[in-house]
Amino acid sequence: MKNITLKVSKGEVLVIAGPTGSGKSTLCYILCGIIPKFIPAKVYGKVYINGRDVNEIPQQQLLTTINALLQDPEAQLALFSVSEEIMFPLENLGIPRDEADKRLKWVVDLTYIRHLLSKYVNNLSYGEKQRVALASVLALKPKILILDEPLAHQDYLARKRIITLIDKLREEGITIIVTEHRILDLVKIADRVVVLSNGEVIYEGDIEKLVKSNIPTKIGLRTLEVCSGYNKVKKEQVRSKIAIKVHDLSYAYGSREVLHGISFEVYEGEKVFIVGPNGSGKSTLGMCIAGILTPKRGYVKIMSRDVHKLNWKERVKLVGYVFQNPDLMLTSDSVSEEIRYGLNNLGLKREELDKRLNSILNLLGLETLKDRDPHMLSRGERMIVAIASLLAFNPRVLVLDEPFSGQDGNGVRRIFSILNKIISKLNTTVLIITHDIDLINVYADRVIALNSGYLLFKGTPERALEYLRRLNHEWDI
Repeated sequence: MKNITLKVSKGEVLVIAGPTGSGKSTLCYILCGIIPKFIPAKVYGKVYINGRDVNEIPQQQLLTTINALLQDPEAQLALFSVSEEIMFPLENLGIPRDEADKRLKWVVDLTYIRHLLSKYVNNLSYGEKQRVALASVLALKPKILILDEPLAHQDYLARKRIITLIDKLREEGITIIVTEHRILDLVKIADRVVVLSNGEVIYEGDIEKLVKSNIPTKIGLRTLEVCSGYNKVKKEQVRSKIAIKVHDLSYAYGSREVLHGISFEVYEGEKVFIVGPNGSGKSTLGMCIAGILTPKRGYVKIMSRDVHKLNWKERVKLVGYVFQNPDLMLTSDSVSEEIRYGLNNLGLKREELDKRLNSILNLLGLETLKDRDPHMLSRGERMIVAIASLLAFNPRVLVLDEPFSGQDGNGVRRIFSILNKIISKLNTTVLIITHDIDLINVYADRVIALNSGYLLFKGTPERALEYLRRLNHEWDI
């Protein structure tokens, strides 16, 4: 990142756009003082807020001056219940109890999470966690609010509500800086957009003019035109071999049942999207299929074998699960070592191990990154490394949880391309858990829709889109 000069007016909504790895999050960290206070880095130049150097503002005062919702909400959550999570920062700042209670009521209504107040944070969906993190930041009433990819993990209705929330906060005089790949969603509320590429500003101005220009296509910003029409590989043969059979599957967190009698089949080599609102049970279903969670009743069979009756070595050769946050899967200092870690558990001879490692690196286009620390890569690259670490076991089924979140157009296309290679060469069956309903017709063979833990629909993308449009507005696309 270099030579960035930026002025933001009070009450302005500024959108910062740009491809993955362009420096959007880094800029946000610098603006709110996270860099270099908590993340060491060499920073040249100054950030001034109302004439004061951001790094000279006392920490407690800084929290109510400028605050941020980070891209990874789990990095901001530390307590057990949702209500505790929101009240904790208020107590730390010595906010009187009466005022803290008023703010709690205000933010839970503003973010539509009142129904989550008594729930354990760890039992929430990723999108729900993101809204809880947002509520805890808003409770501090910062004068400047930074939102790093606030729409990335949200269903359609939640995205609409967050956009409305931004508009309300702007009316109250709060300055808002938003980084986002979904620039089309922000056209109506953005006062100005700044586009970064390779750490430099390449466009500053009206967002509608940006959308109509050739810049999104040129640098791979995420628009429907950039994402559509790529890599849609349809096999003409009739599917006959069942890869996954889910029968009467139910799961409960404690006494709270979150999946209710789910049954469906997936054929070998298929690409199936699992969609549904936040909290509908998509990730829970995916983890049950992968054997990470054990159902309350029912069963999951992969290639006719009951997943929950296998030991872990047998299971990982059948199914791999890529978490919504790929950082949960990365433990090594280099990409090669990350993949090698899985291969080491297979007891392969050195020659075979090296051959398998090179094959995976080549298949996923990771040769140039093999010596890089995976934690230092972009989110899209970390997602691909997480997939690579599972391919070490040659699983018959891959379950990917929100692989497109935080991805620009190039990132979406790259994931499509990689999955096509895996399906073509290994005949892998792929389940994709996603809120990206706009990609259904681009890539899916079939669609499974959940709501409140129930199976609503299973069928072709064309029928799925028609069905979802007929449902209430939270599915309106």
